[in-house]
Amino acid sequence: MEPVLTGCGRKKREKPWVHFCNDVTVLESRRGFSDNDASVALGLFEIYFGADLRQQLEQHLWDQPGYQGDPSKPLKTGILGNTKVPNHIPLLNAWIINLAKVGFHLYV
Repeated sequence: MEPVLTGCGRKKREKPWVHFCNDVTVLESRRGFSDNDASVALGLFEIYFGADLRQQLEQHLWDQPGYQGDPSKPLKTGILGNTKVPNHIPLLNAWIINLAKVGFHLYV
């Protein structure tokens, strides 16, 4: 999570969290986030955090068992929890929206 919180604004903008939060707020007010498509949320995430962090985000949606399935190793927690729901897109959109709101309050 730390690379996300410190990585906002790779485009070297002044006050990147303000811009990220404003973009999310405008898209949310105009219903830019769809329950059937996460491409807008993921695209916005990539603009502010880069392709590497987007790839990491997409790889860590769900809880993972310990190292190579070994239950004695620590569990790796995913951002959407431990249940794979049929339609996880609204959950992913909500996570990115909430990230913008929390990041704005932490870093502004």
